[in-house]
Amino acid sequence: MLELAASLLTPVAGPITHPVTDDHPALDIACRNGAEVRAAHDGLGKPSWDNRLGWTFVLQGERGLRSSYSHLKQALPQGPYKRGDVIGLCGNTGSWSSGTHLHFAMEPTGNLQNFTSFAPPLPEDQRLAKKEPVLLTRIKNLGIHVDRLERCGLGNELAAYNRAAQRLCLVQTLDANPGLFETVVTHETVHVIQDCLGGLQTSQAKSIAGHLKTQGGFSDTTIAKFFDQNLRDKNQVSQATASLTADQSQLEFEAYALQHQGALVASLLNSRCPLAPRGQSSASKP
Repeated sequence: MLELAASLLTPVAGPITHPVTDDHPALDIACRNGAEVRAAHDGLGKPSWDNRLGWTFVLQGERGLRSSYSHLKQALPQGPYKRGDVIGLCGNTGSWSSGTHLHFAMEPTGNLQNFTSFAPPLPEDQRLAKKEPVLLTRIKNLGIHVDRLERCGLGNELAAYNRAAQRLCLVQTLDANPGLFETVVTHETVHVIQDCLGGLQTSQAKSIAGHLKTQGGFSDTTIAKFFDQNLRDKNQVSQATASLTADQSQLEFEAYALQHQGALVASLLNSRCPLAPRGQSSASKP
């Protein structure tokens, strides 16, 4: 068995984000979206889909050796594979995946201890840094469903909020850029706040500017100055709103103006989008 373990191949390069434990008999390895995942040993391989593990490739070898590679973006067809053959691409599929990585399991599990060529586990502070933005967690708590997909529209949109269905789509590639991820989530959170102002039980949305005027008593001049001083790229906004109606343009303008104001947006979310009582979803519609 020692001779066999020594011949096993590392399936993908990357830091171990979750080591082998009693309740997690596998290695989680962070990897680039679309990175090639290779067979750790010879065997007969077969792809399958699981709602929790996503695309999984199982490789059955000799002498009881078996390995599985989960959360793949793509898995290759059934057939014989040699050690080092590409068997799939690293991805983020399945409900148990919160970021692009490979869930790599083996039987016997002890063989995983021989994969010393992996980078060392991430320090705890780096693990915390990889968690999803706080605003995204708060949005989920409102009952809004979050989809992590390869695409969120017909173009190169990074995100899209469907107000009527109360679903937020975020592209998977945002995981590779935490700063942009935070900005995009903050932008979409503004749209959620606008939805709350119109009523989460409806498909209506109201502008934050209108709310500040009617409920806060602020003048049009004061409100316009507030948004203008937070807007960083007016050309980007002009392009994004060129084909929108006046009302739609205002909603989008506010999202761009506040997308770098995470603390302010969090405060607005907490005050304008109260959580539903336990056991009652705020996303339910008649």
